[in-house]
Amino acid sequence: MKQAKEAAREKIIIAAIECTERKGIHTVTVRDIAQQANVNVAAVNYYFGTKEKLLEEMLKFTLYNTLAENIDEIEQVHRDHYSVIKAWFMDFLQGAIRFPNISKAHIYGPLMNNDYKGVFVEWLNDFCSRLADKIIELKRPAVQEQGIKLAVAQMMSAIFLMGTMPDLFDRFLDVDFKDSLEKQEEYVDRLLEHYLGSPGDG
Repeated sequence: MKQAKEAAREKIIIAAIECTERKGIHTVTVRDIAQQANVNVAAVNYYFGTKEKLLEEMLKFTLYNTLAENIDEIEQVHRDHYSVIKAWFMDFLQGAIRFPNISKAHIYGPLMNNDYKGVFVEWLNDFCSRLADKIIELKRPAVQEQGIKLAVAQMMSAIFLMGTMPDLFDRFLDVDFKDSLEKQEEYVDRLLEHYLGSPGDG
């Protein structure tokens, strides 16, 4: 019984992800989600109570069942901290470009409602601490320890800006950033070199 309930909840959450990516978090409805999940609206209300609670669970799911798993896998694959950080940034950037409306859904509360209590803000601050620890372990002369937190905030801001608005500088860059893997990697490389030095420094 418990497994069936969890399966039903996950089916609705997956439907919410698909609808949010297609329509955006500000316009998606419970009816849209129910139709995508092939259940009635009453079932959505039974499992989640409110649309807001469902969307909160959806955001948790995309953070902890997708992004967090990618982060852990990257750390296991790459041997040195610099490569881990670069791979994390590339994953964030490309994930945001690939799933623009889910990415925007995560920052919708802080951006549109000045709400900084959501799951994404909590996750982001925890991740930034993890990233700062990696940078400290690099022992780079280019980074003073007291400035690491500001450097992390600046780097993450740069990744999120280009990830959620990849077309913003297309005319200036004279390239379609979201379709150029080469430019995306160059963007991350330049960002890391600015704050951490080149991969061989130490």
